[in-house]
Amino acid sequence: YQECLPFLEYISTLKVKSGEFHYLYADVLEKLNRREESIEHYKTAADLFFEQEHYESVIKTYMKILSSSSSDPEVIEKVLDSYFRCSNKNEAESLGTQLGTILFQQQDYHKASAIYAHLVKLFPRKLEFRKQLALCYREMNEPDLATQQLNIVHRMENEIRRQSSEKKKALLRWAIIFLCIVVVAGGSGVVAMILVRKNKAQTAIATAKKEKEKIKSSLPIQKFRSHKEISDFFQPAIQAYQNALKWEENRKIAKQQLNELEQLRKRELAKLDQYLAQIKKFQQLEKEAEKALKLKNYQTLFQKRLQMIKLQNKLISKGFAPKNILLPAIIRTFPKGAKVEINGSLSSPYPADPSTPVYFYNYDPRSVRITVRKIGYETRHLKWNATAVFLQQTITLQKQYNWEITLDGEGGVFQNPLKIGEKKFFLVARDGYLYSFIASSSKKEVLQNYFKVLLTQDTGVLWGPLSFIGNHVIVGNSRGELYKISYDGKRVQKLQLLPNKGIESFSPLRSQPVVLPPQIGFDKGTFLIGSERGDIHLLHWQNRIEQQKMERFITGGIQTNLYPILTPPQQLDILCASPNTVQRVSLFKIQDDEIQLLNVSQWQYASNSEILSLSPPYQNTTICSTRAGDIIALDCQTGQVLWTYPTSGAVSNFLFLPENQILAFGNEKGEFYVFKWSREQPELLFSLKGKKAFWPIQASPAYDQRRKIFYIPTTLSYREHLISFFQIEEETKKWKKQKKLKTIRARILQSNDKYLLCEWKHPEKGIITQKIPLTSLSEIQPLSYKTRGQLIALDLQTKKIHWEFTISEGGLATTPILTENEVIFATTNGQLFCINK
Repeated sequence: YQECLPFLEYISTLKVKSGEFHYLYADVLEKLNRREESIEHYKTAADLFFEQEHYESVIKTYMKILSSSSSDPEVIEKVLDSYFRCSNKNEAESLGTQLGTILFQQQDYHKASAIYAHLVKLFPRKLEFRKQLALCYREMNEPDLATQQLNIVHRMENEIRRQSSEKKKALLRWAIIFLCIVVVAGGSGVVAMILVRKNKAQTAIATAKKEKEKIKSSLPIQKFRSHKEISDFFQPAIQAYQNALKWEENRKIAKQQLNELEQLRKRELAKLDQYLAQIKKFQQLEKEAEKALKLKNYQTLFQKRLQMIKLQNKLISKGFAPKNILLPAIIRTFPKGAKVEINGSLSSPYPADPSTPVYFYNYDPRSVRITVRKIGYETRHLKWNATAVFLQQTITLQKQYNWEITLDGEGGVFQNPLKIGEKKFFLVARDGYLYSFIASSSKKEVLQNYFKVLLTQDTGVLWGPLSFIGNHVIVGNSRGELYKISYDGKRVQKLQLLPNKGIESFSPLRSQPVVLPPQIGFDKGTFLIGSERGDIHLLHWQNRIEQQKMERFITGGIQTNLYPILTPPQQLDILCASPNTVQRVSLFKIQDDEIQLLNVSQWQYASNSEILSLSPPYQNTTICSTRAGDIIALDCQTGQVLWTYPTSGAVSNFLFLPENQILAFGNEKGEFYVFKWSREQPELLFSLKGKKAFWPIQASPAYDQRRKIFYIPTTLSYREHLISFFQIEEETKKWKKQKKLKTIRARILQSNDKYLLCEWKHPEKGIITQKIPLTSLSEIQPLSYKTRGQLIALDLQTKKIHWEFTISEGGLATTPILTENEVIFATTNGQLFCINK
């Protein structure tokens, strides 16, 4: 929004009379917290919409103003006018009444009088608006204005009474004429007989209605136990309507009411039959549970008693006396080699076969407490009660780490670390620091060999690339600057890449330096590097060479690394990717010890989506991934598509191991795929998707060839909420249900019109998932956005998760480092972790 603001300010100087433009301008100012300016532009937009008679747009605009200034009378009047003009009079009347009442109760009589005055203008025949306006004037010490409005109300009331009186007189005249006709035709005796009969008929039907209303009011709380009780309950009303049937005037309505009573009676009979059937089923379940207890079949006992609890909860509302039903505690499986204590009783290991469920029976299951311990994992304490059906689950433990180091700066790590030798690693952080450390399981050894170097400060964010040439590390940043750092960090040299002819600005460096092969004729240490704009620079690690001959080579810019292809005689081609194109370009050739620039495109492949990564050539094939989720194999000679594999989410990076014939990758949906490499068509070895998918995968996995295990980094970004709700807890002694207010910090996974599905951290059980009914919610307050990471060890042979390690703060956006026995990885919060494999 900050970047688009200058364009909007320039357009506003042109005095554009467009409501849509001023609305957009106001919306941007509001998001930048410039509320006063945004309100002025919202008013301008509303006025333009009003002139164009776009009243619905006027309402939408003024509602935005009301969200910041809820009591502005001028704004409220224009909202009411807009509702009235777009033929929504009911909405205008309702909104005006509510706002006027609120302002009057807040004793803001000036604003309230403005609202009611506008309502009087829109609805001149509504007496209550004039009365409220008079009350406002009286509170404002304006007796003359108040009296004026009250006089108008008095005149209007007199007019209404006069019109009503005239109607009554007209009806009376017609009644007198009718009475005279009746007297003339049959005499006063006939009239009296008719009136008496009519009075008796009305009395009979009124009595029947009272009996029916008595039945309907008693039905919600009436509990029947037999068919005779239902018949006796409905008999008085049925008899009353049968008496009313004797009168001709009542027959139609009496028959209709008798039918309704019969339907009610049948419905109660059906409920009673259903209740008696449930009682019979409950008694049958009791017998089956007693039989299972005698046979010590605790699995069947649990199922039968759980059914009894569910059935009893339905019967209690119908007057059924509750019983104390105890459940056996069913424990599924534990991690292999775990030590388990159940109510203080130690068993090691427990059970012997983790794949076999264990059924532990306790006569008071509310006291079941289980402690699970395993070396290298976090201890879990679980306490379960009788109504917890989630006893039937596998217990998983959280993997623990060997050591953790917080980087000294403030930036997270988003670029893959650079490995030099067997144990030395370099990584760059977004705040401009370069870090060096030794891969070791000993934190002391890591800290002894750990150092950092500040490369950029207030000159652009450090964002790679990172490579090494000779005994130096080469790092580039977003301002087109290169840094050359010695392995000990004591010597730092800055190289400023000059722009090409006619270009004044620098371009960010996105590709890693590419060392040229010695066969082409350059000295050792000569390398190429490409920029985001498409410039390619030829340099030597000691000084810059051939600066005057560099031109802009790659149209569209360079998105990925450059991959050189040596073509005889002494010609250099490169493979690279722009945002939507993969291409092979002939850069130059050496002829008579001189560089002859070519800049000839051999072929181009245009993608329908942004290209995120590109692999080095292998067997005359290169692989690229796209934001649409496609993995595409291209022929390096012709650029033709060999095969395509689509997925449902963006694939940022992939792991291609030609020596192991493995291609593995994940996408932003958390899906994970492993293929056996083939130039023609790869074979899918393993995939995880749908409900089994991981958190979003942004970096390529690491693969341990000896153990056949993938180490997959994942990142989850979400918004945390503070949720307050009422829950029912059972007291140990009194067995009374009480409502208690509970507040948790949770992530909302799913919501509908019945419940919220939330994930939150329990002090004993760890991260759990819970359903919260909407009827028990007290408050939901959105908090800040959070990022969590998870490293998953996936066994390729068993296709099961070996272990998982979750980080509560920070994601994993880089590929893990594998040593002989450890996994080391960095987070987007600037931390390093080391875990045993």
